[in-house]
Amino acid sequence: MTAYPGASEDKLYESTYRHKHYNPFLCGECANCKQNTDRVCTTAIKSNCDQLKCSSSKLVSRRRPNQECIPVIHFGLIASGNTVMKSGEGRDEIADKWGVIAFEMEGAGVWEHFPCLIIKGVCDYADCHKEKKWQNYAAATAATCTKAFLQYWTVTSSRDSVIL
Repeated sequence: MTAYPGASEDKLYESTYRHKHYNPFLCGECANCKQNTDRVCTTAIKSNCDQLKCSSSKLVSRRRPNQECIPVIHFGLIASGNTVMKSGEGRDEIADKWGVIAFEMEGAGVWEHFPCLIIKGVCDYADCHKEKKWQNYAAATAATCTKAFLQYWTVTSSRDSVIL
């Protein structure tokens, strides 16, 4: 069983805030990272925000519910690609330019081979502060939505002889 990680684990950092070591004595490579195109060390990439002590002062202030949320389905344009989006600045630029509400990679190109519907669960903000905490919940949410869709499709198809 998968549990909702909680609003306190829903963290969106400013798009320009990098996921790296900020103490220059801990890592010279991260200390030299001044621009968004500069590399950070492998240790920082593999570390979570708690381990790196990412600054809570860089969190985007949002009103979040204190109680467990009910998942919501959003309809809109989704950017699809063959690589993981890890840049908050790049994310915002593409979202502003194309009006997309999310990014995905695993479904990219599938519909080119056969007609399908892709149902996804959201697990991160497509930036460098990726965490694994939301992946199981996102997968369970997408599976539940898929099951509900298939149940609706089966009932609708058999009753009306219509395929969605």
